[in-house]
Amino acid sequence: MPHDGFRTELLRTVLDCLRCAPVHEAAGIADHVVGAGLLTMVDLPRAGARLGANDRARQRLGLVDARAGSPPESWARVFLERAGYRVEIQVFIDEVGWIDILVDGWFVIEIDGRRYHAGDTSFANDRRRDRAAYPQGYVVIRFPAVEVLREEYFLGEVARVHAAGRPSRRR
Repeated sequence: MPHDGFRTELLRTVLDCLRCAPVHEAAGIADHVVGAGLLTMVDLPRAGARLGANDRARQRLGLVDARAGSPPESWARVFLERAGYRVEIQVFIDEVGWIDILVDGWFVIEIDGRRYHAGDTSFANDRRRDRAAYPQGYVVIRFPAVEVLREEYFLGEVARVHAAGRPSRRR
C-alpha cells in the first residue's frame, strides 16, 4: 500500500523505524515483526534498497534477530551489546531449558513480562530453573520488562552483578 498520509505498509513502517527510532526500539520492532513471520530477513534488505533506506537503516538491519522472544529482550540485547558485553539470545541450557539472554557465557538474564510469568505455575517453574542453573556455573538475574527500558539502571544492575564474577562450577 503506498503512503496515503495516514498509514504505510508494514515493510515501510519497519524501515522508517530502523531509520528514525532509537536503536533499541528499532531493533525491538524489527525483531518482533520478523519473529512473528510478518516479514522475512530477505524482505527487509530488498525493500530497503527499493525504498532508498538511508545508511542508518541499512546499518541497523544487521541488528535484526528473529530469535528474540519479545521487544524488551531485543532492547536488553542492544543495550548489552552497545555496552561491550558478549551476548547470545535464546540459548538452551541442560536441566534449565531456553533462557532469554546469556552474557559472556555464564551470566543469564531473564526478562519477565506479566503475561508469561504471573501465574503460580510459571513463577514456581522460573525458580526451579534458576536453581538448576546455579550448580552448572550460571548466575541468573530477572528483570521485569519495564526495568529494561531504564537503560542506565538496567546496565548498572548488570554491571554490579557481573563484577561479582562467575561462581565456581560444581559439576
